[in-house]
Amino acid sequence: KKDHLLFLHNKNVPATNNEAERLLRKYKRKQAQAVSFRSPSSIDHLCKCMSMLVLMRRKEQTNLFREIAEIFA
Repeated sequence: KKDHLLFLHNKNVPATNNEAERLLRKYKRKQAQAVSFRSPSSIDHLCKCMSMLVLMRRKEQTNLFREIAEIFA
């Protein structure tokens, strides 16, 4: 809690955590669709896959299909 105003002193710290909240919303929607996960490891796998997709989308001129095909090739 002591660093809640850190963004005022450090320009590298964002003023909001909207990006983190947006990413969490995707997970929560998926959790509602899936109804339940069979194990904690399946939640971990889902989070890893979703984070990989987010990172791939951030790259400019990235073909997601090609990137995913290379992972599973």
